[in-house]
Amino acid sequence: MERLIAALLALGLVGCGITNPTVDDDDATADDDDATPDDDDDSAAGDDDDDATPPSVLVETTSIGDFSVDDLRAIVGADVVLENGYSLWTVRFATAGREALATVAIPYDVAVPDGGWTIVANQPGTTGADDPCAVSGTAWGAGLAGSYGARGFIGVALDYPGVGTDGVQPYLVAEVEGFAALDAVRAARELAAEQGIDASDRFALVGLSQGGHASLSAASRHSEYAPELDLRAVSISGPATAWEEQWSPALSVFGTHLQFHALLAWTWREHYGIDADPFAATLVNAEAIFTTNCVSSPAVPAGTLSAVIGTNPYVIFTTEFIDAWQDGSWTGYEAYGEAFDANRIEPWADAPPLKVWQGGADTVVPEAFTAEFVAGLEAGGMDIEYEVVDGAAHGGVAHGFLAIPQARTEESIAWLREKLSTP
Repeated sequence: MERLIAALLALGLVGCGITNPTVDDDDATADDDDATPDDDDDSAAGDDDDDATPPSVLVETTSIGDFSVDDLRAIVGADVVLENGYSLWTVRFATAGREALATVAIPYDVAVPDGGWTIVANQPGTTGADDPCAVSGTAWGAGLAGSYGARGFIGVALDYPGVGTDGVQPYLVAEVEGFAALDAVRAARELAAEQGIDASDRFALVGLSQGGHASLSAASRHSEYAPELDLRAVSISGPATAWEEQWSPALSVFGTHLQFHALLAWTWREHYGIDADPFAATLVNAEAIFTTNCVSSPAVPAGTLSAVIGTNPYVIFTTEFIDAWQDGSWTGYEAYGEAFDANRIEPWADAPPLKVWQGGADTVVPEAFTAEFVAGLEAGGMDIEYEVVDGAAHGGVAHGFLAIPQARTEESIAWLREKLSTP
């Protein structure tokens, strides 16, 4: 039975009517009280010398187990492609003055290719602000890493700083996300080296929704922060952009989408130390709400943030905050406008090959938003491959769980493989 549970965990079997098992991760979630969050601390950053010794970021590793193709095939659906088994780990690592967690899937029981395994870092979509929303040590983390670990890459699935570690996640704060994504790749390479496994310096960044924002944030900072790593490609699906003009119109509309606006407003207030309170009196206990509830989570699947805060914007936010956000003046809330400017994804020079996938039936990040975003980056000189998948929903295109093939799972992996193998 223990082997069966471990195999389910290794596959990331979610959404399949199977309870999501978790591993006993007490050691990997030890108290971080000595950590001092400081976004201005670049102690883990690289420099402009590609030959400089990269910083050591790995703090702690926890082995979940080794799983052969036969182990995985015994449970996974026949429509899931498995090229190899993998060893599954959780890691804790340092990142710019904080700590974060990740799940790592390293190909197992198969010969290491010349040059070592290339790495695909999969940044997840929005789960929430604090520890109950972590994916590391759960089937979700295993599934996100295993999507690439079972296909001849080292797969890495990030938990953003504050989710499973000290503090709370600064949601869609580009610098925090970007540094963490790059340091997760460093941590995976250190783990492989500790196990005597050769890992290439070539890697790709992928992600859905918030994971798209994180991947782009990492890519735009890569050359200065982690120049020892060879970024070959970025592939994202239904990306969040932190473009103020895309967030503003829906603020006064009733709906479950307001959980994203509320999560952003609360975490930015905490991260940037904003004094102005955007929340209505009904959310006087905002800290308790946002630190115990999730947008989605393997640990509390029924405890969604939206169910707690509701869908009425005038019950969630003050009228003054709604007006200041929607008219763009930010009167009384100027720090929020500054934060949008700081975290907006803008064009940058020397970008790697970039593929943007978009579901035609996506209601979370509408196709019109992504088309506008892509056009904005292209106007700034970036070269982007853009593909709309008719009929596909937000989570139905690419970069999801191993056990649940998506509309463009195979095409996205083939695209990544080509970019990572190009001399």
